Amino acid sequence: MDSHLPPSQEFQQMLISIMKAQKVITSSIGTLKEDVDSLKLSADSLKHTKNEVYKEMKNKKTPQKKLMTHKNKLQRAQSEPPPSKTPPKKLSKIYSFQKNKFPASPIHQQ
Repeated sequence: MDSHLPPSQEFQQMLISIMKAQKVITSSIGTLKEDVDSLKLSADSLKHTKNEVYKEMKNKKTPQKKLMTHKNKLQRAQSEPPPSKTPPKKLSKIYSFQKNKFPASPIHQQ
């Protein structure tokens, strides 16, 4: 402060400056509280919106999931090879046994 003022006036000016600063700080705190309240409302609104979207997705997901299961079954059925024309294992064992039992004649082996 000004050093040429008497100590009592210097003290008074410091006190006035402190009071002005206090008013500025108080109004800033009030503004900050309003901003915080506004942000809380925005956060609550976003949570509500998120929950609504989640519920909608959950409701839409069930029929979509059933549809995908049906599509997967169709794809699996289409991708599976047709039944094989080779005889079942039991018959092929019998067939190989008969081959060994009746070997080809020497004429056919040449």
